Amino acid sequence: MPPEPVDDADTPPDPVVRTRRTYDRVAPEYDETVPDAAELASLLEPFESRLPRESRLLDLGCGPGRDAAWFADRGHDVVGADLSVGQLRVAREQAPTARLAQVDMRSLPFVADTFDGCWCLASLLHVPHPDVPEVLAEVRRVLRPDAPLFASVKHGEGSETTYRYGTETGRAFFHWSPEPFADRFEATGFEVREVQVDEGDWLRVLARA
Repeated sequence: MPPEPVDDADTPPDPVVRTRRTYDRVAPEYDETVPDAAELASLLEPFESRLPRESRLLDLGCGPGRDAAWFADRGHDVVGADLSVGQLRVAREQAPTARLAQVDMRSLPFVADTFDGCWCLASLLHVPHPDVPEVLAEVRRVLRPDAPLFASVKHGEGSETTYRYGTETGRAFFHWSPEPFADRFEATGFEVREVQVDEGDWLRVLARA
């Protein structure tokens, strides 16, 4: 059961901010639930093969830094970006050679044409549906021409807030079906190369700037 409601002054209306507050509080506990990068080799390795050697890569919504560390260990110049300071503290331990930045992905603090690729695993799912085009426009702005973008969200409809870690702020999740999700990429100038839904009900898009 969700916790009892708290005063509005303590629970901001923006679901992105509420989710950030939850991750700030539970980052170490959350990190214990994150699978090893080896379990994602079937996603990480094909994407990495599309990057130039020693590329500059944006890990957007890097969380505790597992994937940032994986790419950095393979010689890439990784910027791990996340809104949660708590997550970034854990990422500093997990990915010591990556550069880390606290960012709201709806307004990226990077100049145009900065990155050779963007890895966005399971982070757009915390962004409200109306804000996703704004995020994608920002990502395309900071990517160099023809740079790859990988993004994954949960397949489904609508949205939900879960309270798995017992915080009053919870975590907001916004689900997508394949066609509308892919359409948002095309509308912001990406060329969609692959759209897949896996057995775990994860919706994945591979696109090119």
